[in-house]
Amino acid sequence: MKCTSLFRALTVLVAGFTIAACSSDKNPPSGNIGSVGLAIQLSETVTVDTVRYSITGNGIAPIEGNIAVSDPGATISALIDVVAGSGYNVELAAVSTDLGTTCIGEAGFDIVAGQTTALSIVLQCYGEDGSGSVAVDAVFNNCPVATAVVVAPRSVGVGGKVMVSAVGSDKDASDSLTYAWSASGGGSFVAPSLGRTSFTCESAGTHELTLVVSDGKCMSDRKVSVTCTP
Repeated sequence: MKCTSLFRALTVLVAGFTIAACSSDKNPPSGNIGSVGLAIQLSETVTVDTVRYSITGNGIAPIEGNIAVSDPGATISALIDVVAGSGYNVELAAVSTDLGTTCIGEAGFDIVAGQTTALSIVLQCYGEDGSGSVAVDAVFNNCPVATAVVVAPRSVGVGGKVMVSAVGSDKDASDSLTYAWSASGGGSFVAPSLGRTSFTCESAGTHELTLVVSDGKCMSDRKVSVTCTP
């Protein structure tokens, strides 16, 4: 069975009639028993196979059951015998076959012996819209910079040492800075993770020394060239 829309409220039209109007019934309610009649017609878009009902109140044990509506011509309808009394409540619930829509509704009613109570219920349908959300919490961070860089001498023979040093600066006083030296074209640093260290030339040519300063959230670099002579 199809229901009209993912978000549209569906009106439950319940056929109500007195016992006199049901004189053709073979077994009408009798004694201290009456009936409640439910009926609804659903149409396009959302498929519902089963509607669950629950009748409570007036001190009775809950009367519960399922109404199968998978047949294309089926309507949500039921005739349920209930002990005469007041203060009853009926709840209807349905979930679409794709689990994307839930419909619920309820109504209070009284039962008169030998009669069928007429109800009018609105079954509210809630569907998923396929979207989610993202929570954004942003803070500012100042990136560090390398200052007071010293490289001396800038030219040595192969096997010679170049002293290098730098100091990192960060406007965020609570940030801890790290250092990382690297070189292109061959050569090595005694302590590449310190701001002050030495570089040893291991092959002739021009080498680019790079210092990266980081606060763990962003980084900046400083480059300088040195020459190693044969």
